[in-house]
Amino acid sequence: MKVVRYIAENDPGVAVGLLEGDTIAEVPGTNGEPGALFQLSATGLSDIATSSIKSHKLDEVRLVNPVGSNPGKLLMIAGNYHHTDALLDKDPDNDTPSYFIKPRSALNDPDAI
Repeated sequence: MKVVRYIAENDPGVAVGLLEGDTIAEVPGTNGEPGALFQLSATGLSDIATSSIKSHKLDEVRLVNPVGSNPGKLLMIAGNYHHTDALLDKDPDNDTPSYFIKPRSALNDPDAI
């Protein structure tokens, strides 16, 4: 299950939903901001998805950037670059992870060029 932000046809703005397969279960009351959902467990997300009143097919919506409308900072942790860890003689289980920042301009909608 993935948290997504999207614009559906005939809807006025950005919505947040939970994507499972090719169906998005809309999460009401988020105002297009997914922040609170990231604190829930997989069970909590599943409960929300199964109780959703409104859903959309993935091919009927336009996905937008996943972070939100105005993030203050983008602080990243390089914890998923294990193929380069081997080249640098790092052990991802024991070594301190590397951190980096990205500018807000790095956020794009999935279909943006």
